[in-house]
Amino acid sequence: MKVISNKPYIIAEIGNNHEGNFNNATRLIEAAKKSGANAAKFQTFIPELYHTQLDEDRMEALKRFQLSFKQFEELALYSHELGLDFISTPFDFESLFFLSSIADAIKISSGDSVWIDFVEEASKLNAPLIISTGATTNSEIQNSLKVAYKHKKKDDIFLLHCTSDYPAKEENSNMLQFENLKEMHQGPMGFSDHTRTNIAALLAFSMGARIFEKHITLDNNFSDFRDHQVALNPEDFSQYSNSIHLAYSSLGSLECSEAEEKIKKFIRRSPRAKSKILKGEQIQSQNFYWVRPQDSDIPYDFFQDQKTYLATRDIDENELVYLSDFNGN
Repeated sequence: MKVISNKPYIIAEIGNNHEGNFNNATRLIEAAKKSGANAAKFQTFIPELYHTQLDEDRMEALKRFQLSFKQFEELALYSHELGLDFISTPFDFESLFFLSSIADAIKISSGDSVWIDFVEEASKLNAPLIISTGATTNSEIQNSLKVAYKHKKKDDIFLLHCTSDYPAKEENSNMLQFENLKEMHQGPMGFSDHTRTNIAALLAFSMGARIFEKHITLDNNFSDFRDHQVALNPEDFSQYSNSIHLAYSSLGSLECSEAEEKIKKFIRRSPRAKSKILKGEQIQSQNFYWVRPQDSDIPYDFFQDQKTYLATRDIDENELVYLSDFNGN
């Protein structure tokens, strides 16, 4: 998982939007790459180990959308060929252990983040661990982190704020939860974004999130599968990605920017003589007025050091003055 400190890392959550079709899956990886993502993410499961078989309709849908382990191996290779990380969320132990050999990171879903046995087994694996925190209490998050810390360094655990509502309204995003998460976890932070816009993501960035997960689809009208309607199509995903990278570029540095340096001259002032000054005449700050632009080398505090200054030449009214125009004692 190629996360560079402080830079945005964007995960395109393909999830099940391939609908069990391998060709759709590869096309979604390509769309993720073109849309500015750093990683393509899937969901890996064995239906019988994921959901009760008593719900026949649900089981039928899961089986229809299921990809084989062999196909996931090929999708991981394809992701790497395109320069993307391959990430997946396992929903059972068999899928978890399988993914440990091919995934650049393993994501624990919000629903399973409180399944302590699962979190512990995932944290024992070599792959970095991403934990989503939707619909969890602070004490539940702390319990999961306590288990994960036994086997992983904090820098290898990525904690994602999430609102388990899809789509989530901005007013329900609860972004202040980042303050609690930062107290609980001193490792990397992120945002699993279920909103329709980029507003919450930009706020998350300002609060320290650097990993962003957003659902992607080839077409919002691809089928009746609900996720297509609320995921971002490639064009919208590109805009989402660009907005986050623009937020990053806005961080700048702790000093004034290069662009500001260029404009300093035009927004600062220089001293000019209020009236004619003769050579050898003692001068004070009252002899000058300050106007734009800043063409002089005289600093603003020049006359505040209590020294006596004498003019080294005749200075005309309104004339610009320089340090070389004065002798100080």
